[in-house]
Amino acid sequence: IAICSFCGDKESRNATLRLQVTPCGHTICKPCGGASFSKSKTIECNGCKAAGLSPMTFRKEEIVPFDGEDPLVRKEQMVRHEVLPIYNRQESDFKDRSEYVQYLDRVESLIQKLVNRVDEQQIKDEMKAYQQANKDVIFRNQHKKKERDSSFGKKPLPWQITPAPNVHRRSPEIEAAPTPAAPIAPVPLHPQLMPQAPRPPPQPQQAAVPIVTVISDADLPSPPPTKNE
Repeated sequence: IAICSFCGDKESRNATLRLQVTPCGHTICKPCGGASFSKSKTIECNGCKAAGLSPMTFRKEEIVPFDGEDPLVRKEQMVRHEVLPIYNRQESDFKDRSEYVQYLDRVESLIQKLVNRVDEQQIKDEMKAYQQANKDVIFRNQHKKKERDSSFGKKPLPWQITPAPNVHRRSPEIEAAPTPAAPIAPVPLHPQLMPQAPRPPPQPQQAAVPIVTVISDADLPSPPPTKNE
């Protein structure tokens, strides 16, 4: 739940609350920021005081709107944007890969310390001294990165220019010899598609002959006798 580090108001309690993120990674609502910056151009972060750290002083232009992302993630992005353009040495600047990996680990350690505000002033002084001592290398690598980013998608990469070796390529003699065509085996037809013998024509049906039974008078029963007889 996002909470203003100055007044303690929560977004779950105030639906209209609009939070902003300070350079140190804490949050401040717009009413608190407006009231504080109306009195002074810079203010100290109450979130740093509550965490037991030395409060960071920031200006109004340095705070950004809160979009639901973890403020520490936003702060880490800001620190990386500040550190990586200075510590931008490439693998080609080292004798072997192990030295380059150690250099990356050291840069990552500096970033995490700045995010968590551990020896912050000492690291910033060290960054200034490193930047003064390595101006040429920093400028050269920044120029290389700018050229690489501007040509992305326009200039083909080396692996797109050089064709890959065909390890399955046959010898010229085999390729020149014609390959005999394999015989095509007949495909058996489905039983329903097999040719069938013609059926015999239907026989004409004979008309039915009516049977007539002739009954003579002798076959009829005699009538019963009458009373006069």
